Amino acid sequence: KATVSVLNWVPAVMGGSASSEKADENRQRQIDLYKRDKTYEAAEIGYHAKRHCTDLCGLVLYIAGFAAMMFVAATGFENGDPVRLMYGTDRAGYVCGHEYNGNVPDGFNIQRNGTAVEWSDMKYLVYPLPSHEVCAERLVANDPPTCEDLIRDTLEMGTCWYECPEAGTHVTWYDGTDEWDGNNVGFSVVVNTKSTLHRCFPVEPDAILKGFDDHFGVSGTALAELEVVLAARWTILLCLFIAILLSFIWLFILRCTVKPVVFTTVFLLWVLSAGLVYLTYNNYNKATGDAATVWMLLLVAAAIWILLYTCLLVFFCKSINVACDCIEEAAKIPFSLPSMNAVPPIVTLCIIPVAVFHIVVWMYLETSGSVEPRTIDHYANITDPTGAMGELSKVTVSVMSHPNYIPYAKIYNVFMFFWSMNLWISCGYMAVAFCAVFWYWSTPGDNKSPEAGLCTAICWTVRYHLGTVMLGSLIVAVLQTIRFVLAQFEDRMRRINESSTVQCVLACVQCCLACFERLIKFINNNAYIMTCMCSDNFCNGARRAIFLLIKHAGSVMAVNLISGWVMFFGKLQIVSLSLLIGWQLLSSNVLVEGDESAAVQDHLGSLIIIAVIAYVVVSVFINVFATCIDVVVLSYTYDLDVNNGTDKPYYLPSDLQRSLGKKNDANFRGTQEMAYTKMSV
Repeated sequence: KATVSVLNWVPAVMGGSASSEKADENRQRQIDLYKRDKTYEAAEIGYHAKRHCTDLCGLVLYIAGFAAMMFVAATGFENGDPVRLMYGTDRAGYVCGHEYNGNVPDGFNIQRNGTAVEWSDMKYLVYPLPSHEVCAERLVANDPPTCEDLIRDTLEMGTCWYECPEAGTHVTWYDGTDEWDGNNVGFSVVVNTKSTLHRCFPVEPDAILKGFDDHFGVSGTALAELEVVLAARWTILLCLFIAILLSFIWLFILRCTVKPVVFTTVFLLWVLSAGLVYLTYNNYNKATGDAATVWMLLLVAAAIWILLYTCLLVFFCKSINVACDCIEEAAKIPFSLPSMNAVPPIVTLCIIPVAVFHIVVWMYLETSGSVEPRTIDHYANITDPTGAMGELSKVTVSVMSHPNYIPYAKIYNVFMFFWSMNLWISCGYMAVAFCAVFWYWSTPGDNKSPEAGLCTAICWTVRYHLGTVMLGSLIVAVLQTIRFVLAQFEDRMRRINESSTVQCVLACVQCCLACFERLIKFINNNAYIMTCMCSDNFCNGARRAIFLLIKHAGSVMAVNLISGWVMFFGKLQIVSLSLLIGWQLLSSNVLVEGDESAAVQDHLGSLIIIAVIAYVVVSVFINVFATCIDVVVLSYTYDLDVNNGTDKPYYLPSDLQRSLGKKNDANFRGTQEMAYTKMSV
């Protein structure tokens, strides 16, 4: 009734006669159009969609998987002991620096500068590494055992010590002698060592360090950089905030610079291609003999390239223009809904405890089992500086023996980590997609004003569509787990020097799985967007999204190519600027603790950390931006598919309408003015 009264009032104010038959007919027509448009605005799109719970099967599967994960964790917590990882276990099964029920080596009597050392101080695990001369002799001999083989054996013969010794230090057994069970266990340390996780790692880059790298899968040089990185922690923290500021500035500038940058780049590339053709043509005219043949082939290749490039420009000119408009419109969304920029930090904060939990479970599973004796082959004098290894003998050591179910439990732990991590990432993606959907489908044309924000997006994701993101995350987690298992198998094949054919096949399988994983993630993301727009389930949303993208393949391909190029150079620029600022701060020793005379090359680890942090920060902002691009692309394709601009208005922004040659009917615009009049009254 209020609508009819307003519509009765508007023509009268404009000078029409209410008693006139023509005025009555016109008024009734406006009422019908208004009702029809308002009915369409309340259709099942975006904020007005009729929400219902989707993919409850995904929710049930995750609950079952989580219950099984709790059983695995409980088993690990009951049987594991992470202290063995933190401090290491010597050849006799003692945990360095820790007593278990008063279990201390018999006859323990170690002196340090004339003072007795307590077992609680014996926290560092030292290994009887082979000397340089022994490694050199094995390299010349070129037959087993290699230096790496010797290191692999001695890493099971560690001895607890009160510090990480320097080269030349003599390490004895715990009763102060060199003898234990009739075998010589006293040895001289052949390289300087440094503590990392209470293990004494060598610090010199030589064959011994390479053997450590092969065994532990980490770089001793990188571990030695840890203290330098810690000294520069305030500089790294400052560069973090600088990267955040640069990301905001880059995104703001992008709102109005996409088209000039893209078209300038396209034109310059065409000029460069034309110059290449001209250069090859001149050299072909001057060359003779075989050189002329080579230049002729280059000229043909350059001519084919510029012809193909020109045809692509002509064919995709409209698509490129549409792609630029999509990117510019997507850059407006984070500023229209600033709260959506908080989604990546929230997701990160949620992923951290998940990662910590699974790491702790892995530590307990890794140390589940019992210490059992094992006999290994050992050369008596591999630390001898003369290069003579001595006689081969049998030595009994104590090693961890795991139950048969532990490898499967660890794989399941990895699988649940991937599933939980992808679940949080997908929830964040859907929340950002909801915000972008609210923006696009708020008002036809420009002047968009979202009817809801981040809180509604998060609530609807959790309340209605949690099963959908769980189902999509499950598919990705299965693929990632398969890739993880294959990577472990590939690494094992490399360690035992398996044939290059097997390694090549495994690498090809990994590459195919990686491509398939990216395809699945692409389908998942578009399925989530369709769920945000129309409350579809996962399968139906994926099907509709794929058909829409195929129908508008040219524009979609142009958007993906150009947006990928824009985001790549955005990352490159922000990371480069952050590195430059970090390099200046480190070179001037600003906010750097410790040795002020350290050269910039000593801060290589700090610069790497700054680059990684800057890349992560800009990736967070660009992921929000990329999500907005995905939403705008799929929304405008769906907009074109279901709307006609007359009784069903286009929600396309004006720039996209001009690029696509679409516009809304004048009667619809008049109806909208009446709607605004009603709202103001």
